[in-house]
Amino acid sequence: MEEFLKAYPQRRADLERVYNDLEALKQQLQPILRKNLIKSTITVGFETVTKVKFATGFAEATVLGIIGSCGHEYAMDTLQQMARSPYGRAVKKLSSDASAIVPEMRKFQWELSLSAGEYHGWLRMTSDVGEDDQIAMIYRRFKNTLDGIEKFQKRIDEIIAELKVTKLKIESEPPELYKENQLLVKRKGGLQTRLINTLKEKKEKEINEIVNEANKKADGSAPAALPPLALTGKADADYEAWARKYDAAAAVFEKEMPPLAKSIIEEREKIRLQLDDITAKMAEFQYFEVPKEIDPAVPLSAEQIVELHAGAKKGQEVFTRWISTVSGLRATLKSLIAAATELAVKERRFTKLIEQGEQLENERVKIQGAGSVDQKRMIIWLFSRLVPGYVNFDRTSRGPDFLSTASSLDTDLERIDKLLPDAIQISSKNEKTLAKMFEAKIKAYEAVSTQLDEYYTNMENAFSQMEGSAAAFDKLVAASGFGVKRNPPASEFYYSTSKGGMTSILSMTFDANLFERQLVDAMANGNYEAAKKIMASYENLRKESDLLNSKYTKALAHYYYYVDGVKGLNREIISDMNAASRVENAYLRAPAMDDKTYQRVQGAGVAAYAKCFETIPELPSAAFEPSSRAGKAIALYKIWERIEKERPGWSSLDKESFNKNMESIKAEMQSATKGANLDGVVGRLKAILSRIESDWSAKHKSPVTPPLAPPTMGPAGPQSPSPGIPPGTDYKQLVAEVVKKLSEAYEKKNAAAFLALVSRDFIGNRSFLEDGIRRDFDTFDGIRLSMFLNRIEKRGAEFVAETKWDKTQSVRKTGKQQ
Repeated sequence: MEEFLKAYPQRRADLERVYNDLEALKQQLQPILRKNLIKSTITVGFETVTKVKFATGFAEATVLGIIGSCGHEYAMDTLQQMARSPYGRAVKKLSSDASAIVPEMRKFQWELSLSAGEYHGWLRMTSDVGEDDQIAMIYRRFKNTLDGIEKFQKRIDEIIAELKVTKLKIESEPPELYKENQLLVKRKGGLQTRLINTLKEKKEKEINEIVNEANKKADGSAPAALPPLALTGKADADYEAWARKYDAAAAVFEKEMPPLAKSIIEEREKIRLQLDDITAKMAEFQYFEVPKEIDPAVPLSAEQIVELHAGAKKGQEVFTRWISTVSGLRATLKSLIAAATELAVKERRFTKLIEQGEQLENERVKIQGAGSVDQKRMIIWLFSRLVPGYVNFDRTSRGPDFLSTASSLDTDLERIDKLLPDAIQISSKNEKTLAKMFEAKIKAYEAVSTQLDEYYTNMENAFSQMEGSAAAFDKLVAASGFGVKRNPPASEFYYSTSKGGMTSILSMTFDANLFERQLVDAMANGNYEAAKKIMASYENLRKESDLLNSKYTKALAHYYYYVDGVKGLNREIISDMNAASRVENAYLRAPAMDDKTYQRVQGAGVAAYAKCFETIPELPSAAFEPSSRAGKAIALYKIWERIEKERPGWSSLDKESFNKNMESIKAEMQSATKGANLDGVVGRLKAILSRIESDWSAKHKSPVTPPLAPPTMGPAGPQSPSPGIPPGTDYKQLVAEVVKKLSEAYEKKNAAAFLALVSRDFIGNRSFLEDGIRRDFDTFDGIRLSMFLNRIEKRGAEFVAETKWDKTQSVRKTGKQQ
């Protein structure tokens, strides 16, 4: 709660800044669309799109920060617990709204990435920027961006409003909220420490009580103290009294000390070995701590999730096993504490017996003197005979030490015993939390992986289209008769990953000089049919090469679009999943990655692909400048073609009209040959004109005939207004048949038949249309498309059909019908 209130001013300021930034960017895009300034402001427009993407990315980070400060978790049990607290009730709606907006934000950013990708591809296209399909594509992207900005602003405004409401709710209940907060902090920070300290204090008290009780028990069972000897000063009498006292005590010593010493030695060793064994077994969990709960709002890599999940899963197994282990060790320690108490009693009694012996020895010395030795009644000899190794016997009381050690160990075990259920519960919860987080990672991985596959597939398809267009260009040039093998420079190569290196893309080139010589020679020799074939071949070359160039250019635009798409993908998730798949002994299994996918992720293919066609922005053109020698030769051929086409009708012209035609043609010839050395061709054309003039003069010794009558016109115009369509055709029936063929081709997944019915002048992007229908054909089965004609209307030379349709299909992967 304190974190939320502390971060509130900056969160709100950040969101308001983004809102204002988007408003300014919207103002930049609006005039571009309103005035259709696509051509002149294309760069400014896409710079604006890039800035929009930056702004929305900043907004997403801010919203994620809000979610984190709310402590929002996606697990239902956590939500239910949170909903019962005042703070939880205050932030519940804000958390929910903020979480709902994040996917929308990411989708919008993805759409902005598409805009940038298309733009990069478009910049590399060499065809005229005024082409309708390209302008329409850019316009749509700008329009979608503008619509997205407005929607994005609305959602940000909603979050700002809810953020303010949440703050007011929190501040309206400060006593209860702060009390709750303090309790939570206290529980989180001090509960475990308090438990340990409490257990330690309790055990220290218990240890002292046990030791004191053992000492009392030992004192209570100790032999009665020997009464002191009353000395008379008469040595013989005092010695006889002392001897009687010694003999009585010696009988007790001989009876008790041997078994007592043996028992003490054996018990000490037994207890020591058991304590060493328990200590060794406790080494397994001497560093045990209760694991921390995993916060699902804190981002983790897939590799971390898999490793932590394995730890949580194994932790449950280990902690469950430890419960029985700790219980067994504590039971052993309980018996050891009892044994140590009994040992302390025995050690106390043994010590009392030794003290009695020392008392007797001191009394003897008082009677006989310090230097005297009594061979019959010497305590050290008696004790050495009764207790083997008595001289080195450890007279220290070990029982209390064993009691303290055993109780201390039991304190540690009791702490672990108390915390193990919590550790198991938290580990179980962490296991489930991590599994959910991993499930989300898998979905993200699958989405990115699918997108990567789609981008690469489309990129390779576009690449193949470019290769096919270039190969077709080579064949076209070779078949034209004007092609020659070239010794190409570097710009005529491309890098092919599939073919393993540099590959020639254009082996043939159009030789303008060869074409020019053939055409000039044919015309200079007066061979019109040969010139006609040469020009037909050239016109076909120009037409087909333009089509190939257009196809190549569009494929190139798509190609760079998908290259940029691959670069823009969040490929780290795939690398992360690859790392996760290599984690040993993992319970959550990440999908194994093949080398091809891994290489794609690493960008090995993209780096090479990105350079493939950098130096070939377009296929070579066969066009000539009108001012070139070849261009002038073509102009002369066009004049000759006109002459051959019109000369049959000239014989019927009157003199004035005939002369006007001759002067027009001669003026065209003079203009076409200016500055060019085409005397042979010009001479041949002049000779032809001279013959035509001679023929006309010979024929027109009689008056000229009247001009030809105009063509017959029907009531609605020419009888055949559309070339290739017979007069009287029912156009509505014709349109209906075409619509039916479109529907049938789509149902049969026949892309070729479908696209054959789509005009080259299709107002949308024909390549995108082709990609779309092929993707539909790959995704769906059992397609049924019923198309209905609402209206057919004639607009000039075009017919417009308004349709509606019903469509059903089954998803191939799931079999579900849509």
